[in-house]
Amino acid sequence: YDFICQIGRTLNKAMQEESIEKVQEAYNVLKIRAFTLRTAEDEEWRVASKIPKPISTEKD
Repeated sequence: YDFICQIGRTLNKAMQEESIEKVQEAYNVLKIRAFTLRTAEDEEWRVASKIPKPISTEKD
């Protein structure tokens, strides 16, 4: 849930600021999460749980 909210906030800012950089930021976060989920599916959660959470540069 928190992850989806983070993406929503980033996309809202992108629309308000008309910022392609914010859209790219949201895309990068989604890409990292998709990689984590694919790894979890392929290698089980023992490996995926060791992947560090991306550091957000944005204040919530």
